[in-house]
Amino acid sequence: MVRLSGDVSLNRGVSLKIAEVGRWKTTFDSTSGWVRVSEDNLDDERQILVASDTVLGIRDNSLNTIWLRPLLI
Repeated sequence: MVRLSGDVSLNRGVSLKIAEVGRWKTTFDSTSGWVRVSEDNLDDERQILVASDTVLGIRDNSLNTIWLRPLLI
């Protein structure tokens, strides 16, 4: 389960900024096909599958990593 906390109100279909542009780095592992988007190289404490080929990595109870495995054609 993913839980959000804070003073931010959420509206369906409206995105929220999680970091300034360029702050998070994107890396691609051509062997596994996974894309990793993260601010640093710290390992996740736990991972949550939120959709097929989409995983959220959690560290210190905060979002640490977004993992995506796109279908490359």
